[in-house]
Amino acid sequence: MSFVYGLGCRPSSGLPGAVSPKRALYATWLTSFVGLSALFVYGMWYGIVNRRWGMLGLLAFVTVQVPAGIAVAFARTWSGIGGPHPSLSALDLTGVIAALTVVILAGGHATIRRATV
Repeated sequence: MSFVYGLGCRPSSGLPGAVSPKRALYATWLTSFVGLSALFVYGMWYGIVNRRWGMLGLLAFVTVQVPAGIAVAFARTWSGIGGPHPSLSALDLTGVIAALTVVILAGGHATIRRATV
């Protein structure tokens, strides 16, 4: 039995979903980039709403999003509310998040340009 740093775990055992030599490293980097970009764009839109409409705008912005969070919490799954199909791979889900990031970016652009819907 080979020990790593005296912890008694084998280097070849691997963790489920971890990067392994059999899996492409670009998928991990791409997923991380897309997730962080989504959070950044959402935070920027949040800041734009705060700057343009103040506290009442933020309350309205959050109030519109709360029902979606409640629906997911009570459905206990995305597929229960018609979300992404459970058979999506990690790269497919990364693509869905990237598409949502583009939608959020367009919403932020419309907000900063004071476009009416």
